[in-house]
Amino acid sequence: MELTATGLIELLQRWEEFGGIWQVTARHESTVKVSLYRCDGGEEVQQLWTRDQELSAFLDERLGVGTDPGSSGL
Repeated sequence: MELTATGLIELLQRWEEFGGIWQVTARHESTVKVSLYRCDGGEEVQQLWTRDQELSAFLDERLGVGTDPGSSGL
């Protein structure tokens, strides 16, 4: 699933609001992969891919919610 920067940021913010955890799990040249995890930090639910350059600043600033899938989130 590839989204624009605005769409991905909104999705990640909603994910956080509902207690989910997300993390940048790969960067390859101009492509970034963000993984969404259940609120308990367990199972990966979805992978999102983007090439949108506007998204880089947001992701670099945040570096995902939590440091790993087992973290407690915010």
